Amino acid sequence: MPKHASSTAAAVRAVAIDPRDLAGPRDGRDTRTRVQLLYGGGMAGHSAVDDLRTRLNPLRSAAGLRERTVAAITAAYEDATIARVAELERRLSGEGLRASLPAPTLALVRDVAAVLVFHQAELGCEIASARLAAELLSIAAAQVRAAELDRAFLIIRHALLRAEDAQAPHDDVPYVPGPSFPRLETFDVEAAAWIQAWTTIGAGLRMVEDEDEILRGGAGQVAPPASDGDLDLDLLDPPRPEAPPAQAPARGVREILADANASRAAPSLVVVPALDHLPKPSSTGQQRRDTPRAEYEAIAGKPLPLAAPVDPQALVDDGVRRYPFARPVLETIASDLVGARHTWIQPTLIASPPGLGKTSLVTWLGGRLGLRTVVYGAGGVSDAAFGGTSRQWGSGRGCVPLQVLLQAMSASALINLDELAYSDEAGRVFRSDAGHHSKAKPATGPI
Repeated sequence: MPKHASSTAAAVRAVAIDPRDLAGPRDGRDTRTRVQLLYGGGMAGHSAVDDLRTRLNPLRSAAGLRERTVAAITAAYEDATIARVAELERRLSGEGLRASLPAPTLALVRDVAAVLVFHQAELGCEIASARLAAELLSIAAAQVRAAELDRAFLIIRHALLRAEDAQAPHDDVPYVPGPSFPRLETFDVEAAAWIQAWTTIGAGLRMVEDEDEILRGGAGQVAPPASDGDLDLDLLDPPRPEAPPAQAPARGVREILADANASRAAPSLVVVPALDHLPKPSSTGQQRRDTPRAEYEAIAGKPLPLAAPVDPQALVDDGVRRYPFARPVLETIASDLVGARHTWIQPTLIASPPGLGKTSLVTWLGGRLGLRTVVYGAGGVSDAAFGGTSRQWGSGRGCVPLQVLLQAMSASALINLDELAYSDEAGRVFRSDAGHHSKAKPATGPI
């Protein structure tokens, strides 16, 4: 196998972390090419229906199409079912063979016909998923032969997803839009295990070939060392050949999966880099933990785990079921989670008259995101205590966020600044010791 940049472990790692060079951006703002879809690219608007309508719009006014094809386009545009998209694929594939079509129309027809199998698979068609799985495995085999292992990794991952979908038909399950990359990333471990398994299988096949050569004529055998016989010529025997190094036993799939899971451990963050600049506490202060160094020594220089990300669409769906009025707020927050490697949301301002459920919504949101959630009563606050107090005669105090992270032993938390509108200086509670202010983005909606 030739060795080049695409065959290195670093290349595979790079595409596993960020496949956008091959699969396209994850923002869902536009349609992707067929090649990008094969590598795991997503649909426009993170929805197969929206993507289909975006692609069909130019065809609705294209010249030269047969009446039945136009009718199939209209039907699929108005109601994108598996049957209608399959019929449209058949019609457009036939139109693509007509040399009499105007060149612009012909190009559009062929481009759309080539990607409709992806829309059928997303809508739950097991036959379309099986077609894609077969095509993807064929492509992966060619890429492995060409040592393009970074590309092969993405293709194998996608093939595993489609093969699983082909075994579980979803014809009777309503289609729920959402980004595709979270599902694809769940197959990273399985793809790594498959690649390692094929390496072991290849070693086993080479052993069979070696044994076959030996049976055919002694290839691979080591001749016994020659001796002097009965003649006392005092000749040195030739050196015995060194035994070949013992091969490490093949690793089991469980071990491979464990290593892969460990390599994809949740990211972490050092919240308190060091406390060496602070005076050492006395033994009494160490016991009381009433000095900053004594209080935060447990997390100084240590990485704290960041909360694992959640599916943004699932977050919105779950939230709307509980708080039907909060869809705009939830969609604003979910937009920060798209493509995130850990849970992170911008400071968000939610305003409404009292009693409509803001505090309850934020508390539920923290639990749904797996974050320690603290309600900080900002009503009547007239100082900067939220940002901590400096070391004074008796003691100092860390800022509220730092106190919460210490309690949670995590680098992720959610703080609800409740009744912010009633603080004496509403903006002051955002102030940090360095004098900076966080910008809060508004979450518009009925609450």
